[in-house]
Amino acid sequence: MNETFMLYLFTRLNSLSNLLDMLCFITGISSIVVVVAALIYASDGDTYPTAFHKLWWACAVITILNIITPTQKDVALILAGSTIVSIAKTDDAKRITSKSVQVVEQYLDVLLKEKK
Repeated sequence: MNETFMLYLFTRLNSLSNLLDMLCFITGISSIVVVVAALIYASDGDTYPTAFHKLWWACAVITILNIITPTQKDVALILAGSTIVSIAKTDDAKRITSKSVQVVEQYLDVLLKEKK
């Protein structure tokens, strides 16, 4: 069940990323409008409403979430990298690697002897 849920989340990453992009854009534009409104309030000598702070915090939180949420490609790269590293640490991989190195060394030795 855990793998199924993780695969489901993996398939939903693009939708989540698109939603966060949209929310980040909307709160960013709203923040710009609110900053202009706050400057207008300040130029008139009034204080701007403290509700503006909530919008700025929402914009900051959504932007941070947008930055730290990985895309499907990022997750695939992370999973592939960790799988490759765990496979490379197995005894079979070490044995195959050492044999591959021996074959290359023998080939290079033959080339060096032919060259002399």
